[in-house]
Amino acid sequence: MSDQTAAHVLVSRGEAARLLGVSTHTIKRLVARGVLEEIRFTPESHPRFRLKDVLALSGQKEGP
Repeated sequence: MSDQTAAHVLVSRGEAARLLGVSTHTIKRLVARGVLEEIRFTPESHPRFRLKDVLALSGQKEGP
C-alpha cells in the first residue's frame, strides 16, 4: 500500500483498536488527548480514523 493510499483509507474504532492491540476505550482516550484524530462525516456518524495515523502510532510501516 502506498503512502498516498494509506492516507485515504479509513478504519473503524474497532479496527483501529485491533491494529494497535488496545481496547476501543483506549482509542476514545487517545482521541480525547489529541493523540489520534477522528473523522466524522456527520455529527451522528460513527468515527473513522486514517489508517496512516493508526499505523504511525503502532510503529508499523504504511507500505512496501
